[in-house]
Amino acid sequence: EPLRPGRAVACMRPKDMCEAFLEYVEAEMGRLHEQCRTGADRAQDLQRQVDEGEARVRALEQEVAELKDGWDREARKVARLHEDLREAVEGQRGTEQLQGEAAYAKNVAREHAAAVERAGQQLEGLHRTLAVFLDLRSARRSPRGLGKPRASVTRVTHFEGLGKGRDVPLLLRYEGQLKNLRWGKAEAGACLGEFWRQREEAPGMKEGLQKHFRKFIAARHGAGKASAQAIYSLNDALTHFGDTDCEYLIVQR
Repeated sequence: EPLRPGRAVACMRPKDMCEAFLEYVEAEMGRLHEQCRTGADRAQDLQRQVDEGEARVRALEQEVAELKDGWDREARKVARLHEDLREAVEGQRGTEQLQGEAAYAKNVAREHAAAVERAGQQLEGLHRTLAVFLDLRSARRSPRGLGKPRASVTRVTHFEGLGKGRDVPLLLRYEGQLKNLRWGKAEAGACLGEFWRQREEAPGMKEGLQKHFRKFIAARHGAGKASAQAIYSLNDALTHFGDTDCEYLIVQR
């Protein structure tokens, strides 16, 4: 029987006791070897688990690094998008500002064009007035004055007004019948001479030549029909005596 702890050995022979002890030691060594083998296997399993855990940790760290890189890339994209959006907003504001400036420039150009057109019309009127002025000045200062009566011109006793249309000269706008006063050369010349003296005595006058002449005739002969009658009669006298320069004052539109 193998030697075990607590077994009585007093009655055993030394040889038996040694054999029993050797058997006991071998059994213990076998058990310890088995435990060592089991522990080694367990240690290998644990080492394998540790290695797998470390590999998993490294994989997770790699994934985290990749995710961080992806996040950084997306953050840079978002930053670029924000910058593009800011530039687009500023560009839109700039476009709106440019559109506003262009609209303002168009309005200014339109106003300038209208002003230029008005100035052109005024200049054209001044040219016409200057032409009449020069014609009347030349006619008034001409030594011959009004010419001789034209034999081919027959003087009527009454005039039929030309109406009040826009195509009718300003001084001849009248509807109805008017009597011909049959002015002579002296009367027509005196009328024009007096008008011209008044015009020269007021160098700063801004009123147009025809409007001034109409007021002059109204003050001299009366307003309304009397004024129209005097103007038609003066026009007839100018036509009869051949003064086309002064006649232009009346018939211009």
